Amino acid sequence: MGARSLDIEPVDVREGGNLTIEYGRYILRIEPEGGQAMTDVGKYVVVHETRDDETKILLDCFNSNSPLPA
Repeated sequence: MGARSLDIEPVDVREGGNLTIEYGRYILRIEPEGGQAMTDVGKYVVVHETRDDETKILLDCFNSNSPLPA
């Protein structure tokens, strides 16, 4: 869909048992083919789960700081 880069800045990471919760900010640069380039700024939360010495993303959520289009 034209995503060119995603920069993330973790603000806090907390661990408990086999879960790690990370939250922070992101900057997403998008250049859709034939469309206007744009940058989206927002925040995110990711929950990582470790089982059998493997860590995988269990849940993630990204929310834009921009208002929804009318």
